[in-house]
Amino acid sequence: MLTKIDFKQIEKIVQIGTQKVVKKELGAVRTEFKNEIGSVKKDVSEIRSDMQKIVRKELGPIKKDITKIRSDIAIVSSFFDNEYLGLRSRVERIEHHIGFATA
Repeated sequence: MLTKIDFKQIEKIVQIGTQKVVKKELGAVRTEFKNEIGSVKKDVSEIRSDMQKIVRKELGPIKKDITKIRSDIAIVSSFFDNEYLGLRSRVERIEHHIGFATA
């Protein structure tokens, strides 16, 4: 018949055996997990690189359009500034001819 001491010794042996098996399995899982993480990092890096290329390709025409719009705005602004100055000069001459005081 087994005594309490025998059961304690059996328990210790089982615990030690279990710990060894768990450590071995965890080591394998850890290695596999690291490999998977490395693979995922590589995939994410490739996706990021591809997205950057796509964004650059798509932004090129947009940048050109913005440059063209800025140029057009400058031209229109310049035109209306010149028109305003010409009209102002005409109005001042008319006011002077009529005798109005300029504001």
